[in-house]
Amino acid sequence: MSANYFIFDENKCVGCEACVIACINENGFQHPETWRNVHLSNPQKRPDLPLFYLSMSCNHCENAVCMDNCPALAYSRSIITGAVLHHQEACIGCQYCTWHCPYDAPKYNPFAGVIEKCNFCEARLVNHQEPACASLCPTGALNFSFDEIDKHEIKSNLETPINTYPSIIIKETIKEKAPETDKSLFSGTEISGHKAKQKPKITAKKEWALVVFTLIISVMTAISAQDILNKAELKTKLLFLALGAMAAFLSSLHLGKPLRAWRALLNVKKSWLSREILFFTVYYLLILIDLLIIQIPKPFIILTALLLILSIDKLYQPAQLYWTTKIHSAQLLFLSLSYYLMSSKLYWLLLIIMMFRLYLFAKQSLKAGFKNKFKLNLRILRIASIFFTGILLILSYSYPLIITVFSIGEIIDRILFYDELEVATINRS
Repeated sequence: MSANYFIFDENKCVGCEACVIACINENGFQHPETWRNVHLSNPQKRPDLPLFYLSMSCNHCENAVCMDNCPALAYSRSIITGAVLHHQEACIGCQYCTWHCPYDAPKYNPFAGVIEKCNFCEARLVNHQEPACASLCPTGALNFSFDEIDKHEIKSNLETPINTYPSIIIKETIKEKAPETDKSLFSGTEISGHKAKQKPKITAKKEWALVVFTLIISVMTAISAQDILNKAELKTKLLFLALGAMAAFLSSLHLGKPLRAWRALLNVKKSWLSREILFFTVYYLLILIDLLIIQIPKPFIILTALLLILSIDKLYQPAQLYWTTKIHSAQLLFLSLSYYLMSSKLYWLLLIIMMFRLYLFAKQSLKAGFKNKFKLNLRILRIASIFFTGILLILSYSYPLIITVFSIGEIIDRILFYDELEVATINRS
């Protein structure tokens, strides 16, 4: 049995945002995003559509996916109040928790380089006082309960990909029909409204360092799975190791607190981000020893490389929940396998893999649509690269030309992969 949960009544909320102001007054200035937000069902405020509100902050879920997936263990649960607390001094600013939370509760502060979020006003709860937001709601729409209840029985009425068992009860509107609107009052006026554009949390432009990092990993794992480097000159080996070091540096650029990057290894038990960093560290140490000290049996390197690739692909699964096809043509497993077949000159097998990836790419392109001209041009270039690579392979053209055309297509595919990632949020329609 658990206590402490919000009660929100849609029938009473007027969207005044007094709860937002109360949160700021209690917890201090919040920038660039407030910890509590009031969401609108009709953000364009069209007169021909009903309008109601939803006040939402952190719901301090029983199944707290933010806490489970944080690589730095920057979250904890209060044993007194049950609040999910975030510790800024432990945060590395990776924003991985924002990918998991379906309520958009963790807020990234780019100026501080860390996550911020609602703390349930724990200091007030300890003294048996309601959170500031609930205590100052003028209409009684947002309330709070100290009564014990099984959170598995709470019907939050919030459709999310994963049931996190949030500490909130939502009383939905009891009015099935809104008052009729005389639309003739708006004759000659455009009432279709401007569609509100939600800013995506993940884009290739924003995460360019990760795009480059994953592309480098696909090339490195493909090459290290063979005996090419063991027979190479020392300067070639050092160049390869430098490429790995550059990949590690790039992966830290998206962190708000890069000097705390070591903390990302603390949650290997639950976080795929921690596992990715662990496997990369082990993989890099193995190839370092293999190239400069003593040759390591190839199966050990291949196994570690596979674990690294799979951990990277698993890491992005929270942002693939709404995909109709769960397998993407630019999954790192496909990229690494394709580069391996290319470098091993197993061209016919490579052509088969490329045709399968082209099928996946076509399905993804049809789902994404063709409204964005820039992305449409990228898709055309990607398809062209596949066909030109195939033709060049069949005609046995020079290897440098083939690998150049092939790599252009792989880069484009990976860029589109990042732009198609979609994180679950409360605003998603």
